[in-house]
Amino acid sequence: TLFEQASDIKQIEKKISKGKKVLSFLENINIPTVAAINGICFGGGLEIALSCHIRVSSDNSLFAFPESNYSLIPGLGGLLKLYGICGVKKTLEIALLGNTFDASTALSNKIIDIIVPKNELIDYSVDYLKKLTANRDLEVINSIVVSLNNAKRLDIETAMKEETKLFCKLAYIEAKKKDVK
Repeated sequence: TLFEQASDIKQIEKKISKGKKVLSFLENINIPTVAAINGICFGGGLEIALSCHIRVSSDNSLFAFPESNYSLIPGLGGLLKLYGICGVKKTLEIALLGNTFDASTALSNKIIDIIVPKNELIDYSVDYLKKLTANRDLEVINSIVVSLNNAKRLDIETAMKEETKLFCKLAYIEAKKKDVK
């Protein structure tokens, strides 16, 4: 178990770092990602969901960061992501109380974006992604997601400069397409 391995701090740091790399990849991939949440979404599962751009939940889902009940904290960046979504007060309540909450509470705290009936979850999630990306060049999709990711991790001035570069690149590509025709 994790507690048995915890006596070797370097080993546990290595495992946590690997987990953070996976979630960082998910969060920074240049295509929209959707977490389709059905049922229990606790701890690491919630951290995975928070790494996605959009979170769709079935109406029967339950959420929690119960780690404080075991003298731990979420270790894969979940606290930082939750703070970015719902602020200090709500993050403290969720993390320190470790209580379970339902999908409607998650929605009201902006932890999820939509609730759908359990039997519609996958179809809705796939259809939503199709709707977002239909008839869009991959380069445009990538540029939009990169720009949004830059807004989260760069200062506003640098993010705006990067957005300008993305715009100019797309305009150049589009102009070249018209020259060919």
